[in-house]
Amino acid sequence: MTAIAKDQLKPYALGHLGLAGAFIRECGLIEKIDSIIPKESNNAGHFTHGQVVALMILNGLGYTTRPLYMSNTFFDAKDVEAM
Repeated sequence: MTAIAKDQLKPYALGHLGLAGAFIRECGLIEKIDSIIPKESNNAGHFTHGQVVALMILNGLGYTTRPLYMSNTFFDAKDVEAM
Protein backbone atom coordinates (compact mmCIF):
# COMPACT_ATOMS: atom_id res chain seq x y z
CA MET A 1 0.00 0.00 0.00
CA THR A 2 1.34 3.41 -0.97
CA ALA A 3 1.22 6.19 1.58
CA ILE A 4 -0.44 9.42 0.49
CA ALA A 5 1.00 12.70 1.69
CA LYS A 6 -1.34 15.06 3.50
CA ASP A 7 -0.76 17.85 0.98
CA GLN A 8 -2.00 15.57 -1.83
CA LEU A 9 -5.46 15.19 -0.28
CA LYS A 10 -8.23 17.62 -1.14
CA PRO A 11 -11.37 17.35 1.02
CA TYR A 12 -14.84 17.61 -0.47
CA ALA A 13 -18.08 18.03 1.44
CA LEU A 14 -20.47 15.43 0.00
CA GLY A 15 -23.25 15.59 2.58
CA HIS A 16 -26.50 13.95 1.52
CA LEU A 17 -25.40 14.02 -2.13
CA GLY A 18 -22.74 11.43 -1.32
CA LEU A 19 -25.41 9.08 -0.03
CA ALA A 20 -27.61 9.67 -3.07
CA GLY A 21 -24.65 9.21 -5.41
CA ALA A 22 -23.67 5.97 -3.67
CA PHE A 23 -27.23 4.70 -3.99
CA ILE A 24 -27.30 5.57 -7.70
CA ARG A 25 -24.02 3.71 -8.19
CA GLU A 26 -25.01 0.68 -6.08
CA CYS A 27 -28.38 0.13 -7.78
CA GLY A 28 -26.75 0.40 -11.22
CA LEU A 29 -29.05 3.14 -12.45
CA ILE A 30 -26.50 4.61 -14.86
CA GLU A 31 -25.79 1.25 -16.50
CA LYS A 32 -29.50 0.42 -16.75
CA ILE A 33 -30.28 3.69 -18.50
CA ASP A 34 -27.27 3.32 -20.80
CA SER A 35 -28.36 -0.19 -21.77
CA ILE A 36 -31.81 1.12 -22.75
CA ILE A 37 -30.63 4.34 -24.43
CA PRO A 38 -27.05 3.87 -25.70
CA LYS A 39 -24.97 6.71 -27.11
CA GLU A 40 -25.29 6.73 -30.87
CA SER A 41 -21.85 8.18 -31.59
CA ASN A 42 -18.75 9.47 -29.86
CA ASN A 43 -19.68 12.97 -31.02
CA ALA A 44 -22.83 13.00 -28.88
CA GLY A 45 -21.09 14.66 -25.92
CA HIS A 46 -18.89 13.80 -22.97
CA PHE A 47 -21.53 12.13 -20.83
CA THR A 48 -23.72 9.09 -21.35
CA HIS A 49 -27.49 9.32 -20.92
CA GLY A 50 -27.25 7.51 -17.58
CA GLN A 51 -24.64 9.95 -16.27
CA VAL A 52 -26.80 12.91 -17.29
CA VAL A 53 -29.81 11.47 -15.45
CA ALA A 54 -27.68 10.84 -12.34
CA LEU A 55 -26.37 14.40 -12.44
CA MET A 56 -29.91 15.76 -12.84
CA ILE A 57 -31.03 13.75 -9.78
CA LEU A 58 -28.13 15.05 -7.71
CA ASN A 59 -28.76 18.57 -9.00
CA GLY A 60 -32.41 18.37 -7.96
CA LEU A 61 -31.51 17.16 -4.48
CA GLY A 62 -28.99 19.84 -3.70
CA TYR A 63 -29.25 22.81 -6.00
CA THR A 64 -32.92 23.57 -6.43
CA THR A 65 -32.68 27.36 -6.35
CA ARG A 66 -30.80 27.68 -9.64
CA PRO A 67 -31.72 26.77 -13.22
CA LEU A 68 -30.59 23.43 -14.63
CA TYR A 69 -28.15 25.05 -17.07
CA MET A 70 -26.15 26.28 -14.05
CA SER A 71 -25.36 22.69 -13.01
CA ASN A 72 -21.74 22.96 -14.06
CA THR A 73 -21.08 25.58 -11.37
CA PHE A 74 -22.72 23.36 -8.76
CA PHE A 75 -20.64 20.31 -9.65
CA ASP A 76 -17.34 22.24 -9.80
CA ALA A 77 -17.06 21.99 -6.01
CA LYS A 78 -18.15 18.33 -5.80
CA ASP A 79 -16.10 15.19 -6.29
CA VAL A 80 -18.50 13.52 -8.69
CA GLU A 81 -16.17 10.56 -9.19
CA ALA A 82 -16.52 9.71 -5.48
CA MET A 83 -20.33 9.90 -5.59
